[in-house]
Formats: sequence, structure tokens, C-alpha cells
Amino acid sequence: MAGWKYIDTTRPELYDIRADPGETNNLVDADPNRAVAMRVRLDEMLAVDSPRKESGRAVWDEQAARQMRSLGYVGGAVRDQELSVDPMQADPKDLIALHNPMCQVQGLIKHKQYTQAREICIKIVSQHPEVAEAHFLLAKIAMGERKYAEAAEHFSQYVAINPDDPMAHNRLGLAFWETGQQDRAIASVRRALKINPTFPEAYGNLGRFLLLQGDVDQGIHNLQKAVELKPDFGVAHLALARALWKQKKADDAAYHLQQVIQTGPDRAEAYFALAGIRRAQRRLDDAADHYRQAIAKRPKFLAAHQHLGNVLQSQRKLTEALEHYRRALELAPNSIDLLNNVAWILATHPDPHLRQTEEALRIARRAADEKGGADPSVLDTLAAAYANANQFDEAVATATEALKLLDATNHKAFQKQLRQRLQLYQQGQPHREPIAEQEHRR
Repeated sequence: MAGWKYIDTTRPELYDIRADPGETNNLVDADPNRAVAMRVRLDEMLAVDSPRKESGRAVWDEQAARQMRSLGYVGGAVRDQELSVDPMQADPKDLIALHNPMCQVQGLIKHKQYTQAREICIKIVSQHPEVAEAHFLLAKIAMGERKYAEAAEHFSQYVAINPDDPMAHNRLGLAFWETGQQDRAIASVRRALKINPTFPEAYGNLGRFLLLQGDVDQGIHNLQKAVELKPDFGVAHLALARALWKQKKADDAAYHLQQVIQTGPDRAEAYFALAGIRRAQRRLDDAADHYRQAIAKRPKFLAAHQHLGNVLQSQRKLTEALEHYRRALELAPNSIDLLNNVAWILATHPDPHLRQTEEALRIARRAADEKGGADPSVLDTLAAAYANANQFDEAVATATEALKLLDATNHKAFQKQLRQRLQLYQQGQPHREPIAEQEHRR
């Protein structure tokens, strides 16, 4: 049979390689006896040389398996199945031409060029609805665009064709969760784990879902399983840390945050969460350092700037606190809390070079207008800004209004402080904040 090539597939092919090296002329009908003889020889070879479980396993990844199934080469159980032809599949050779456009789609998805990627996939699906990978890619596109209902539809179509793909069931669970279908989401990730009991991402999703449903013990259990299987699984460590912190297990929570800091890409979030733990423990210097680390990893981390400002203000480090409040205000220019904090420091800083009369009053008025004059803290700041501008009648009236609002509350400490400031304004004196020793040495 030298010089001849036989391909056993849905529609067998026979080529004379010497006369037709490009394999353009299928001779299976012209020379059926040769085709039968070569098929018999192929059966004999497979009977002797067919790969068995005992001969070892090739290393497969899920995506490669998915693509091979889509092209009709293998069935669902890729790792254990012997070489065979599935007559129910389209002829694989007819589908080889889809490989390049699907690779192109992968590249477009990576660069978030979703519109072009979707156009190619829709064309593939219209011509070959049986190609599961095209549905999978359409689902990935929809997830990237946060179109979760569309993603769930395509993942569902994919698993209808390939029901034994754990990755697809896991991602289907995510899509279901985002569309509010919590029970279906949990069922999907459980299905993924039934197919692959060592799938850390599925344990991570199941743990997070159960925590959000209030099943804390099972949520933590599944997250612990996830990090056991994948020690550098940053998202699972973060979720586990937050759950443990709610259980007041500070040291355990801090341990998992340190794991993220050492190995994961979510270090800004980990530093931020660790700072929150240290702040609650009144370890303010440590908290401030962790907030700074979070900002170093993510310079536009709004909450980190704001919380660092709060810590620094509580430590009377007003200049640095003002710096971070201003940076946070650039990111959230309509935040009443940030407007209030910036105005307070500008109006009450003991250093005359840092106090700003007009800016403090402008910002304080804006915050008061936004709150409709109904927030005693905002009115307290506005009164301080009036006093800083030597408008003491307005300061007295505004502080008095703030006290009236506080009469119906139990904020005794705040009431005492506000009365003390009111007395200063009645005497024609502005309020000035004390500062830390470090501020004096600047």
C-alpha cells in the first residue's frame, strides 16, 4: 500500500499520494477494493496498537479537549476513550477550516474586541450549529460584556452538546448567579464538582455562593477546600478571610490575607482588608501602612485613600490626611463625606499656611446644600468654616441649628464638643484642631 493514504472518517477518503500529493482527488469510489483492504489493515493495526488506559495518559487541558470534541475527533471522555470514529459527528475534515477563525476569536476576546468576535462566532453557529466551541466562545464574549443572561443561554447550549465539561458548568453557574438564579447557579457548580471533584474554582464559587446565601459553615468549608487544592487561589483566600473576620477570627483572617499578598494578584484588596482588621484592633500605625500598600498597588483605590485619611485624621496627622482626602475627592467629587472632611481640615488646621478661608467655606456650603441642612456633622463643619472666615454670627446660627438636630439623638460626646465650639464662636474665636507631634516637626 506504499504511496497510498486512507482516512477512515464519516466519509472515508483514499488518495494516491505520489500522483496527488495535495490530496485533491478522493479515489474511494474509484478504487473501493483498495479502500476496503486499507480499512482492514487499519483495523488490524488498531487491534494491536490501540492506546489503553494501562499505557498511560496524555496530558489534556479542558480547552484543547473542548476544541477536539467540537471538531468531531473525540467523544466526551477524552482521557480514557480509545481511538474511534463517531459516525454521529460531522466529518472532521469539513470542520478544520473553523480552527483559524475560532483562534482569531480567542485573540479578539483577549483584547476585548467583542463586537468583531461576536460577528465571527454568529457566522460559525449559523453554518455549524453543532460546533459547541462556538457557543462557548459566544458565552465568553457575553461574560466579558456583562451580558449574563446571554452568557447563560450560550453556556447552556454548550453543555447540552458537551454535558461532561466541568469548566463550562462552573462558568454557567457564574452566569446564573449574576442573573439572580441562585439555585440554578449552585446546581451548576455542584455539577462541575461531580464531574471533577478536584476543581478548585468550582469549590471557590460554591463557597462564595453559599456564604452569600447565609450558609457560613458550608461556605467556609468549600473555600477551604478550594485553597487546599490551589494554594495561590487569591479570590478564595480573600472570600475566606472576610468570612472568618465576620466570625471574629482575626488571626485566621489575617493569615489568608497574607497568602494573597505573598502569591496572588489581588494584593491591593488584601492589603485593604488587612488594614481594616488592624484598624478594628486599634493598631492604627499598622492599618495606615497597609492602606498605603494598597494605594501603592492601586493608585486610584478610592476607599483606601478615604480610609487612610480617616485613620490619619484620628491620629491628628492632618496634613497627610488632607492629601488623601483630596485624592479621594478627585475620584468621587460628589461624596458628601469627603467634601465635609476636606472642608473641616481646611477650616480648622492650626497651621495658617494650610488653612483656606474661601475654599473651606465654598466646599462646606456645597456639602450643606447637598444634605439640605439636615446633617449635624455637615452643619458643624459649615459653622467652623464661617468662624474661620470671621463670620461669627453665621457660625453661631449654624452651630445652634446643628445642636437642635442632635437633641433627638444619643450622640452625647458630639453634643458636648459642638457646645464647646459654639462657646468659642460666641466669643468671636474660631475652632482649631490639635495635631500630632510629627506634624509639628514638619
